[in-house]
Amino acid sequence: MTRKECLEYRKKCFDFLNANEIIASSEETIDWAVPSLVTAHYSPYSFMVEENGSMLGVPVPLFNLVYHDCMVVPWMMDADQPEGDYMLYALLNGGAAYLNCEAEGKELEKEIERYRTVAQLQEKVAYSEMVRHEFLDGNYKKQRTVFADGTEVTVDLEAGTYQIHQN
Repeated sequence: MTRKECLEYRKKCFDFLNANEIIASSEETIDWAVPSLVTAHYSPYSFMVEENGSMLGVPVPLFNLVYHDCMVVPWMMDADQPEGDYMLYALLNGGAAYLNCEAEGKELEKEIERYRTVAQLQEKVAYSEMVRHEFLDGNYKKQRTVFADGTEVTVDLEAGTYQIHQN
């Protein structure tokens, strides 16, 4: 089988799932399959799925600048990470959020509150293109994204803060 044939058969599998009202998903975002996928897991930034969590370079939401409004991309929500609070990346990208179903009590309440924050933004911008991403400082910790509906999300990864301005 050639690589081209492999892609064609994989796409036929995704399309078969969709035709039978089964959500087609992939572990990684794949541009050629976007028309046939509903969601992709672990697609955001590679450092979020690496065992050592090391960041190579500065992550930029290139995939979301092209495909944000085409598929659902869920984000991990781990708060205390060397790269910053992952919820801030979920907000910056206007994506969906994973909810830690193992949390209990006060921890679960906090998880649900964080989840709702991301879900409310995602509901607003899910079908809106991401039209701009910019770094606001020299150390790349302050970033802003702008969506076609005018929604702006600004995050400060160092301070662990965010601002959402909606029209």
